[in-house]
Amino acid sequence: VTKWAQVVVSALVVPAVGEVGRRAFGPRVAVGAAAVCALYPDLVWFSVHFWSETLFLALLWWAVAEALRADDEGRTRGAASAGLLWGAAILTRETVLYFTPVVAAWLAWRSPRAGGSRRGALFLLVSLLVVAPWTWRNHEVLGGFVPVSTAGGQNMFQGNCPIPRDETYVMVNAVKGRLEQY
Repeated sequence: VTKWAQVVVSALVVPAVGEVGRRAFGPRVAVGAAAVCALYPDLVWFSVHFWSETLFLALLWWAVAEALRADDEGRTRGAASAGLLWGAAILTRETVLYFTPVVAAWLAWRSPRAGGSRRGALFLLVSLLVVAPWTWRNHEVLGGFVPVSTAGGQNMFQGNCPIPRDETYVMVNAVKGRLEQY
């Protein structure tokens, strides 16, 4: 049952990518983007493995689709839906946490006089409210501010420095304590 649920979640990425393509570039791009997503070997391979990446991709692409819909239609509720999906994506893979203010600013900037600021603020608020209980839990357990996971800092370090990945592990592990490593 779990494997089939994983396959269904993976399949939901295809229409999400198609919807993002349609809203951003039109129907022809939507068909092409969805086809590439459906046939891309890594995504097909991911679909039958119990990995967080599959859930993350579905949540993230649907969050982007909802944010585009909220912008296109001027809907505040769409911004809240996007924030809910985005927050769940953050809890799945922390790396998009740092882009939350960028998406909120984009929503606000697109149409500030037509409620864009309200949509951006709502997106940001809902995203953070989804993450907040886990951040509080981390504060209680680890005794410090850790938004989602103690690996977030290391992932950002690895992705933004010219040092080989194995060396970053050695450097981070030389620091004593999970919170201090973060």
